[in-house]
This record gives sequence, structure tokens and C-alpha cells, in this order.
Amino acid sequence: MIDFFTTHAPVLTIVVFIFGALIAPVLGKVNNSLSYYCALITTALSFVLSVYLIVSVYNNGPLEYFLGGWKPPYGIEYRADILNSFILSVVSFVSFLSIIYGYGSIRAEIYEKRRPAFYSVYLLFIGGMMGILITNDIFNMYVFLEITSLAGYALIAMGRTRYSYMASFN
Repeated sequence: MIDFFTTHAPVLTIVVFIFGALIAPVLGKVNNSLSYYCALITTALSFVLSVYLIVSVYNNGPLEYFLGGWKPPYGIEYRADILNSFILSVVSFVSFLSIIYGYGSIRAEIYEKRRPAFYSVYLLFIGGMMGILITNDIFNMYVFLEITSLAGYALIAMGRTRYSYMASFN
């Protein structure tokens, strides 16, 4: 089982956010607070995976993951070395703390019916940032940059004031 996580750790740190972003609005339909717990569990799981990635890279050297089995220059490559594994763990830890300590602010600033969407877009935002860190090709870096920027615009537009929409366009 450890070999599975060692092999797939670079991609699992990103995939967990995609699944969390898909599940959060569905859980929000059942109960609004479930989307919060989904985001909390997703960021915590990502932090655990990124710490595991640091340990794995420290013990085994840099990890390369080729999506679809295609090697560069034709395929998508994720590469984890000690530096970007450390930065991944910092980003995931800060996102976990932001979910915990931003709970009151999110309740005050985001309408109740928009909170599941907020948590979903937040997870896409963090997943995009982490994808920028771990990808090893320029095309996917651009794709993750687009995901991050579009999610950032959506997060800005979710505010309660009418200026939120204008701020997201500026």
C-alpha cells in the first residue's frame, strides 16, 4: 500500500482538490455546513499527502509522474522535488488554516446559499495553485494558472456588496 502512495503522491495532492470541489456543492444541497466540512477534510487530507510527499522525496529522491503513461514532450509530467514538496505542504497547511479561521468571515461575507459554491471554488483555487507548483511542463502550468485566476475572479465576485462584481472584473 505504501508503494501505491509513493508512486501516485504527486498527482493525489492535486486530485484530492478536484474531487473535493465536485463533492462540496453536492453535500451543500443536503446540508449547507457539510460543504464546509468537505473543504476542511479536503485541505487536511492534502496537507497529510503533501507531508507524505516530502518524506517520500527525502527518502527516495525526486518523484516523476507521467499522466497517461506518456513521457515528455508528448505527455503531462508532474515532478516533486524537496523544494516544491515543501512549498506544496506550506500552501496546503495555510489553506487548511484559512478554512478553519475564516469560518466566521465566510459566514459574514458570503450569502448562505452561495457558501457551497464558495467552498467548491476555493478548493479549485487551491488545487490550481498546487498544480502550478508540481507540474513540469509549461502548457499545464498555463492551464493551472487559468484555473487559479478564474477561481480567484469567482471568489471575489461572491461577496455581499454590489462592488464585488466590479472588483472581479477589475
